[in-house]
Amino acid sequence: MKPSVKSLIHPFDSENLALTLYGGANDGSYVLSSKILNNTSAAYSYGIGNNVKFDIDLAKNFSFPIFQYDHTINDTPVKNPNFIFKKEALSSANILKHLQENNHIGKNDLLLKIDTEGAEYELFKNADPAVFKHFNQIVIEIHRIKNLDEKCINLLTSLFAAHKLVHIHANNFGTIIDELPVTLELTLVRDDLLPEDINLSNKPAPTAGLDTPNCPCKGDYELSWWVAP
Repeated sequence: MKPSVKSLIHPFDSENLALTLYGGANDGSYVLSSKILNNTSAAYSYGIGNNVKFDIDLAKNFSFPIFQYDHTINDTPVKNPNFIFKKEALSSANILKHLQENNHIGKNDLLLKIDTEGAEYELFKNADPAVFKHFNQIVIEIHRIKNLDEKCINLLTSLFAAHKLVHIHANNFGTIIDELPVTLELTLVRDDLLPEDINLSNKPAPTAGLDTPNCPCKGDYELSWWVAP
C-alpha cells in the first residue's frame, strides 16, 4: 500500500525542545527549538519578499549571520548587520553553491528556512540528501499539497530522511480538503539532536501559546488526523 501525505505526517513531541515562536503573530512566523538555535552558527533564509519579521526576530535574539536568498527582489526590504542578501533562487544546484560560497561545507549547525512558493519540490527531488545534514533545524512552508499526490509524497519522504517533524501548523490563507490544508508550515529537527524523551505526539494542532492564524480575519485550521481516538 502506497503512503499518503497524511500517513507520512505525524509530529513528534518533547518538552525539552523548548519550542518558541519567532517572527511574532500571524504570517511570516515560525516555531523553532530555542535550545538548538543557541548552538547554531548561521541561518539560510530562502524566500524573503517584503516580509522579514522572522529574520528580524532571529537577528534580535541571536548573533549568527542570516544568509537571505530571493530572486524576485533586488535587496532585502530591511537592513540589518546580520543580514547577507543575494538575489538568487532556491534550487538544488544553488543550495550547494551557497554552502560552498559561505565556507559551510561540512558544517552541521546551520538553520534552513524555506518559503519559496513551490521551489521546495525541485530542491528535495534533485539535491543530494547529504546537503540537508548540514542543517540542525529545517522550517519550511510546503505549497499545493494533495493527499495522494506523488510529488508531495516524495518531497516529504526526502524531508523526513534525516529529520523528524516536531511542529505542524496550517496556513489558513489556503483551503483545506479532507482535513488536509493545501499549505503547511513544518518544523523539523535532525535525528541526532532529538531529546531522549521524544515521542510521537498525540496532540492536535494548532498549539496554544505558539501558533497564531496567518490570516487574522479567521481562526486557525485544526489538524488532528494523527491523534489516537
